[in-house]
Amino acid sequence: SKWPLLIDPSDCGRKLLLYAGCSVASFWRPEDMDPKRLRIALLSMLRAGGILAVDLALFGVGVDRSLLASPFEQVRPWLFEELVARSAEGRSRLLEVQASTKRARFHELVEKDEKKNFGLEHFDDERISKFKFVVVTATERPHKELLSMFDIVRVVA
Repeated sequence: SKWPLLIDPSDCGRKLLLYAGCSVASFWRPEDMDPKRLRIALLSMLRAGGILAVDLALFGVGVDRSLLASPFEQVRPWLFEELVARSAEGRSRLLEVQASTKRARFHELVEKDEKKNFGLEHFDDERISKFKFVVVTATERPHKELLSMFDIVRVVA
C-alpha cells in the first residue's frame, strides 16, 4: 500500500489535519520546509503517532517526485525514499530496524543536543506504528508522478 495523496479543492481536509494536531508543512513556505524544522516535525509525528502532511496548495500540478523529495533530501540523502517506501505490512522503511545498530533508521535523524526530547525512551512502538505521511493538494490534477506514487483520496464538497 502507499501513503495517501489528498486531493481537496475545498481545503477541508487540510483544515481537519491542522485542527487534529497534525504537522502540516506548506511546501511553498521556505520556513516550513527548512531542513531542521522538517526534521523536527517528522520526529515529533513519529513520537506522537501523528500525521506529517505536506501541503502543495493549488500548485500540485507542477510538483513532481524530485521536487517533492528535495526538502527531505536536504535533511538527509534518501530520506524521502525511505519515508515513502512501504513494506508489505504498510510501514515506512524509515521505521525498519537496522541490524548493525539495532535501532530504527529514523533515530539517525536525532541530533546529540535533542536527546532530551527525542531519545529512544520517548518513542513507543505502538505510537510509531500509527504514524502517517500525507501529501495534500487543492489542485484537481496533480502531477502524474504523484498520482502513481500515492493512493488517491479525493474530497468532494
